[in-house]
Amino acid sequence: MLIAILVLLGIAGAIWYFARKQTHTVSLTAEQTAELNRQIERDAALAAAAVEPTSSISSPSVEQIDEVLASAPVVEVPVSPVVEPVAPVTELPSVVVEEAPKPAKKKRRYYPKKK
Repeated sequence: MLIAILVLLGIAGAIWYFARKQTHTVSLTAEQTAELNRQIERDAALAAAAVEPTSSISSPSVEQIDEVLASAPVVEVPVSPVVEPVAPVTELPSVVVEEAPKPAKKKRRYYPKKK
């Protein structure tokens, strides 16, 4: 009976652990979000340039990509940087102290006295 209760508690704990692990949210910083948006815009520009019919069969040129990116609106997100106070670095005089090596202790072995 006790073993069955422990097994059920173990299973419930495992379910809770994996459910919590699956619902873990990830928060991105403003820089990461801006970089992700730039990558999405670049991918969209490449896809748009690939869809447009061209006279020759080739990959989109850098100029075509730049034109598409220039026509896309740029969204600026104000970022308020967190500035941590920095203590001024003071140089300490370096003192090298060389100590003489300590003599090794003799190992004392204690043997039981013979009777």
